[in-house]
Amino acid sequence: MQDDEAGQLRDGLLGPFRLEGHQALVSPFVFASPHSGRHYPRALLVASRLPLADLRRCEDPYVDALIAPAARAVGAVLLSATHARAWLDVNRAPHEIDPAMLSGPVPGAQSSHRVVQGLGVIPRDAGPAGRIYRQLLVPDAALARLDHIHRPWHAALANALATARAIHGFAVLLDWHSMPPAAVPRAAAVVTGDLHGRSAHPALMARLEAALAAAGFTVARNDPYAGAWTLERHGAPAEGVHAVQIELARDRHLDAGLLEPGPDFDAVAGRLALAARTLAGGLDALAPSLRPTPARWAAE
Repeated sequence: MQDDEAGQLRDGLLGPFRLEGHQALVSPFVFASPHSGRHYPRALLVASRLPLADLRRCEDPYVDALIAPAARAVGAVLLSATHARAWLDVNRAPHEIDPAMLSGPVPGAQSSHRVVQGLGVIPRDAGPAGRIYRQLLVPDAALARLDHIHRPWHAALANALATARAIHGFAVLLDWHSMPPAAVPRAAAVVTGDLHGRSAHPALMARLEAALAAAGFTVARNDPYAGAWTLERHGAPAEGVHAVQIELARDRHLDAGLLEPGPDFDAVAGRLALAARTLAGGLDALAPSLRPTPARWAAE
């Protein structure tokens, strides 16, 4: 296991993410799709007690392709995961590690409610299918995933957001996910999350939700998904960086098996692009609220 994983990472056959779109940052938008990676390293498939179909239940299938038209519509940078979430979850803190999964100690490992649920930075479980690995993981090899994927991912996000803020005075991160039908409250097609008001200005949230509603989506906020570590790490409204998690109901754009694009995939993508354009069209009016105060700029 250790040799397999080290070899995969050393070979560098696949980068930790894809970066697409307007790299000149012509708009303040940065889009991210952290859970749509479809690369399953051989080391994972060999070590897993589960078949690939069960591991894929951890994915947000094809969210990267679903939001690409919206990113293009507003001139956003789009950062998409390459590696499967079952291998490493970039929407978790690097210390959210379950020590019971490893054959030795890991300095700095901390539990959380997500770790307890089997959803740490290296997932223990694949949803209802349960435990992923047959055996304990070697700490050094498991932690190498953080160096190869997690740190570069968040460094790229931080760089894009800092550059967008420097150019436009503020930056908006839209972190896109998908949710199973059973999790959807009140038949909502979209759930927006702002850490209960901590990661984005309320005027931006109101404008975003109005744009989604105008495009035909029923929207709920922070229930049942308020956001995770990406918003905790990057959302800083007082400093002009606003981060929102957006969950899309999978049964609206995937097939009956919820793993492949369905007949309405392109139509949903088009409606998301419409919502993005509507949101972008109202940003000028919101800009004074979204920028940091002069005193905050001076302190940096």
